Amino acid sequence: MTLIIKTTGWEDYLGDSGAYIKALIMGPPGAGKTRSASFWPAPIFADCEKGRMSISDRAVPYAEIRTSQQMDELMEMLKKECAKGSQRRYQTLVIDTIDSLQRIWIHERLVSEKKEALSGWGDWGHLDGKATQLLEKVLNLPMNVVVNLHVKETTEDIEGTESKLIIKQPKLKGDLRDQIAAEFDLVGYMDTDWEAVNGKRTLVRSIKWTPEPRHPILKDRSGRLPRITPVDFTDRDYYGIYEAIVGDHIDKLPEATTVEVIGEPEPEAANPVGPDETGGPVASVKDFPRTKTDKKRTTPTDQTTIEVTETDADPVPVPDTTDVLVEETEAQPTTPVVEEVADIPAGDTPEIAEKEEVTSEPAKADKSEKEAPLCGSQPARLVGKSEPAPGCGNPLASKARGNITLLRTNTYLCDDCFQMWKDAN
Repeated sequence: MTLIIKTTGWEDYLGDSGAYIKALIMGPPGAGKTRSASFWPAPIFADCEKGRMSISDRAVPYAEIRTSQQMDELMEMLKKECAKGSQRRYQTLVIDTIDSLQRIWIHERLVSEKKEALSGWGDWGHLDGKATQLLEKVLNLPMNVVVNLHVKETTEDIEGTESKLIIKQPKLKGDLRDQIAAEFDLVGYMDTDWEAVNGKRTLVRSIKWTPEPRHPILKDRSGRLPRITPVDFTDRDYYGIYEAIVGDHIDKLPEATTVEVIGEPEPEAANPVGPDETGGPVASVKDFPRTKTDKKRTTPTDQTTIEVTETDADPVPVPDTTDVLVEETEAQPTTPVVEEVADIPAGDTPEIAEKEEVTSEPAKADKSEKEAPLCGSQPARLVGKSEPAPGCGNPLASKARGNITLLRTNTYLCDDCFQMWKDAN
């Protein structure tokens, strides 16, 4: 086994398969956690507490979870669903709530062990193991994840005073209560409050991200969220968080590079097929060193795979390979052709000059493509890692580009195509 040392880069930002947000949202019952999560992109709910009344008008898919086996089956289904790329049906998993799911695990353990309460290392170790396995599966899914969690209040004495401090803690048992916050990049606390809006007393909702004495486990690992984000039960509940975290930040990050590989990799198996056997390696020009005799009569066609040796008695007829030269010289430097001009009769020089002009055009086209990517194309760093969104194929230089189009779709899109993609998703 080898040890690879790399530099950090954009691949470490919210996952290497896309900018997916993994958030733990705590709060009391009625704060709006369930309904707010329904406005995240293409959600599916793991309903562990049968509390769907607040989203009955949203027509969102859900799986009613009453056993740990049902949760495992849902995770297996989502793993297969994520492999479908752009054809996937779900982009966000909402676990509502994980403290309700923990109660399911506890009930199953008590029934199987015929006990009335958990006791001993075996029971608590089993409970922590179930949580560890689930969180590993959930956080490795290439999709957004919202884990809702209820809280309970505990009190601590304030040193030097007779007052007590009320602290909001996860409503969980065992080690999971202290460890769950460490598993997520974002930990927020959703709550309600009353504010004067247009002269009227109005109930407002928000999520706090900055830790404070009453909420010590809150965090924003990106460091880019404001202290509080509003909750208004619209798409902004998600995009407000996404744009604050990602924005144009990810495009400014460097690409991860390999610094050192420690240990020897496993040797590659030798190719059992010889060069002269069917299916063997294809010979190229580099396999046949040229001589002075070859130079004078093979220069116009030395980019082809015609085999020429010094013992040839008759000149090799030169086929019309204009199309071949244009295609194959795109990846070849023009320097070798310039070096061989001295050995070619003067009458052939104009023909070579024409070919040099043709080979220079693709290089200019490549440069323009870098400056103005096509609508519907992926940046080099994401090619093959995710499904590109459809686009019109026009250069983006001809149309205005949205600030976060690339980040939401993993694809360069013009404003018109991005709006079409957003409406469809």
